Amino acid sequence: MFGCRINGILVPSFTLLIKKNQYKKIILPLLNNLLNY
Repeated sequence: MFGCRINGILVPSFTLLIKKNQYKKIILPLLNNLLNY
């Protein structure tokens, strides 16, 4: 999802993480880091 905005290469990894229900542990922290920037 947000991988598209950062880099097209991250898209597959993000989709796999979402399928594994790991998005809460990985994407949310990344969003917090982006908000801090």
